[in-house]
Amino acid sequence: MLKGEIETLERKLRDTKEELLQVEKELRSDDNIMDYRKNIRDNADRYESDRNSSEEKRKTRKRRDEADDRETNKKRRTVKRIIKRLTNEIEEEESKDNAQQTDTKSLAEQVAEIINGYGILKGEEAVLKLRWYNYAESFQMRIMEEMERDLSISEQTARTKKYREIQEIRKLSEEDYTRLRKITSKAERFYRVIEKAGGKEKIKHLSGISVNAIIKLRKGELENLYRGLNAKEDTGEERRICEVINEQSDT
Repeated sequence: MLKGEIETLERKLRDTKEELLQVEKELRSDDNIMDYRKNIRDNADRYESDRNSSEEKRKTRKRRDEADDRETNKKRRTVKRIIKRLTNEIEEEESKDNAQQTDTKSLAEQVAEIINGYGILKGEEAVLKLRWYNYAESFQMRIMEEMERDLSISEQTARTKKYREIQEIRKLSEEDYTRLRKITSKAERFYRVIEKAGGKEKIKHLSGISVNAIIKLRKGELENLYRGLNAKEDTGEERRICEVINEQSDT
């Protein structure tokens, strides 16, 4: 009888143990489900965050690229405008009939352009040189007209008269009047060099050489310049002349 009770108790213990194991198994399964769901939520949150971050980066990169494109296009338009303006100015100066620019007002306007041209951009050198040339030729033509009109006056008297007329039109101070005389003398020296080199059309071959450097050339250097500018073929002589002239202007 006692033995039977013991077996019954043992059986109940086994059943209870199995039930506990089953409960533990079910609990573990529920935890896994919770962990799995939590992982899904975490992964989803990370994905959404990464997606939003990537989208924001893409938008930022797009805005930056668009800004760069606008800036590049703006610079291109500016360069085109500058080139067009310079081309028009060069063509205008090259086509000027200086015989029609000898009245005092025109001379005053020309010398003002030269004065305002100091510090001009390197790309506008050709325009500046043409202005020096045109002003000098117009001024000399006007002096000849004055002397032909009144045979009793000297060249110096005609010059002084014209300087004073320009001074009056431009409202120049005495200091500026002195500067006007020096600029005119400088322009005429430049004009003589260019005329001996072959005339106005030679100016386009003088890029990189300043007016100051040209008028300071010595006799031998001028002869080299003339030979280079009048060469039938470009043999690099002009470039060598430019280097020599620039070295001379630096000393």
